[in-house]
Amino acid sequence: MNVTIAAAQITITSSIEKNLQEILKAIAKASTQKASFVVLPETCLVSESKLVRPVLDLLKQIYAAAKEYSINVIFGSYVLVRGRIKNRILVVSKEGVVVHRYDKRNLFMQEPSEVVAGKRNRVLELDGVPFGVINCWDYAFPEQQRRLAKNGAKIIFCPANLLSHPRTKNVLLAVPQVRAFDSMAYFVMVDGFHKRLFCQTRICHPLRELARISDEPGMVCVDVDLKEIDLLRKEFPNF
Repeated sequence: MNVTIAAAQITITSSIEKNLQEILKAIAKASTQKASFVVLPETCLVSESKLVRPVLDLLKQIYAAAKEYSINVIFGSYVLVRGRIKNRILVVSKEGVVVHRYDKRNLFMQEPSEVVAGKRNRVLELDGVPFGVINCWDYAFPEQQRRLAKNGAKIIFCPANLLSHPRTKNVLLAVPQVRAFDSMAYFVMVDGFHKRLFCQTRICHPLRELARISDEPGMVCVDVDLKEIDLLRKEFPNF
């Protein structure tokens, strides 16, 4: 089974309304590429915890776009849930329905203290595609994505906001490929575009890189074969 994935490294600002327009443009563009999934960065709607406010009206526009363009959408935002701030990844089906809300489990050391970590995650399936989602710094804890893979996920989606730092550059370049092999799954890391970010989006097969966006906003689309994962897990049984 083949599936086309669009990864959108969009510009992220402090303006929620501007971010919304970037998200909607990316969804529309991905649909023209016949993608089944479009993946956007971590906190690409509400980009800072201090900016959190009710945004249900804006979220509904994203849900409507997923339905209009018949595409599954994965994106991140800070959200307020019963008085608590969460760094959340939302998975929206092509019918415009939120099928999963994943709150970042492993908060980055620079994450504001008022952000509350999540506890649960699970394997999902849309259009016959088994996959899992993690959130940025989760990539440093491979046991979670390996658990998702062991439970059937063949793609790991990782929306991110990778902070640019000279000491971590080589690590960040290596992580997507290593995690793809660790999980023996396709690994899709989607960064944002901002002067403080690393700005490196990668789509990796367990044994090679398939596509990359570096240092600029943009979109890449890749057709992946899920049957390859079944064959590789027999050839390289690593869990």
